[in-house]
Amino acid sequence: MASEEKLLENLDLVFNKLGDGLLFLDTKGKILKLNQAVLDLSGYKKEELIGSNVFKLTKIFPSKSLKKIILIFAEVLKGKSIDLYTIEVKTRQGELKIIEVNTSVLKQNNKVGMIVVVIRDITGRVNLEKELKESKEIIEESGIVTFVWLNKKGWPIKYVSNNVVDIFGYSVQDFKSGKISYEKVIHPKDLSRVFQEVKENSENLKVKSFKHQPYRIITKKEKIKVINDRTFIIRNKQGKVIEYRGLIEDITEKKKLEDDINNMFNLSNYMVCKADLKTGRFIKISSAFSKILGWSEEELLSKPFTDFIHPKDVKKTNNAINEQMKEGKEILKFENRYKTKKGDYVWLEWSAHPVPEENVSYSSAYDITYRKKTEKKLRENQEDSQRRNEELEKINNLMVGRELKMIELKKEIKKLKSGMASIEKKKTWTEKFQEAVELEEAVIRKYQTFYLDQLKKSNLSLLRKRKAVKLLNRLIDESVEHENRFRELIKKEYGKTK
Repeated sequence: MASEEKLLENLDLVFNKLGDGLLFLDTKGKILKLNQAVLDLSGYKKEELIGSNVFKLTKIFPSKSLKKIILIFAEVLKGKSIDLYTIEVKTRQGELKIIEVNTSVLKQNNKVGMIVVVIRDITGRVNLEKELKESKEIIEESGIVTFVWLNKKGWPIKYVSNNVVDIFGYSVQDFKSGKISYEKVIHPKDLSRVFQEVKENSENLKVKSFKHQPYRIITKKEKIKVINDRTFIIRNKQGKVIEYRGLIEDITEKKKLEDDINNMFNLSNYMVCKADLKTGRFIKISSAFSKILGWSEEELLSKPFTDFIHPKDVKKTNNAINEQMKEGKEILKFENRYKTKKGDYVWLEWSAHPVPEENVSYSSAYDITYRKKTEKKLRENQEDSQRRNEELEKINNLMVGRELKMIELKKEIKKLKSGMASIEKKKTWTEKFQEAVELEEAVIRKYQTFYLDQLKKSNLSLLRKRKAVKLLNRLIDESVEHENRFRELIKKEYGKTK
């Protein structure tokens, strides 16, 4: 007797340790016995449920669920076999849960003696399935095809979404039956590369997913399309690849548009680029950058663009970028210098359109080095012209001074002539002549000293001063000529008195 009680006690312990809910009902629907799992699921206490009739538990069973229970209960009493079914229940806390129900009977004397009900909470599973279904619908509506390939020769297909026909032209059945294998739809020129990408990533145990370089497929109608393929690697506990799961997207039109943009991008003589304003690096550049600067695309993308800017222009460039980041302003006719691979610098004029929310800027530039050199030459010519005008003005002043001195000289000569007439008669002709000559030479020295002083004070260039000295020498030669004529005059006037 004691052993039987112990056995019942153990059975009761197991009964309450079961993960699924277990209820025993009589043929009227009265709850005779239940386990702990039922209490955990419902939130009610044992005394609140034992002895209650399930048909009257409206606080637990919504009307739709209650109607279903009554119909199934009637079928069970008739001895019919009932498959698994689901109903909704409301917990004590008011939470709706979905439970899976399995109903069977215990017979006594070939009659239904007791109803056994097993319940399981499948709310999480149902919600997950619903989410998966919604996700699948979203994926299919987005145009993305899902594949599951087995890791076997030819990549046999375990699963493929219904929208596969939209991209490949083949149906789900075509792929799953093996009528067409996946490797057969890959373009022959891309197949070895795709195989290699799968092999390399599969051998690396750290890789859980990878993205193929875009590759081409051939559709059922023999049309070539370009696709993106993101593949997830599924391994067993030993790390061996079991299957691959892929997301396939048709990017044919996108690729064509990108190619058209790239052609326009690279055929332009302008330096066109997309730059990351946060990192200060080029994201994409046109071929004109390499043509003008000499650096390769890889070199220009590998460093911050400020590394190529003239040190004296870095600060104003950073200020312009900061202004773009803060205010999103377009920049027009911004000038700075970029270093070429040869080591010299070219002047560039930029126009930039920022997109602050993406931290990027779309910009274009063109080489204005020739214009800058021309502008510099014009400035130098203007400055040179101004210097020449100033020099000409100074020389003109010297010439005016020379004319004034010539007038003064003539006055001196006239004065000398009148002075000669009053020379004492007792002096010899030689004495008179010598005095006249000395006076003439003094006038010439005075004249020469004046011009040399003017030249020293002037700001004329060395070349201009040399030209001025030549002019002075010519003037002195003219003065000497005046002296010789003066000598002849003396001879003529006073030679008779000898």
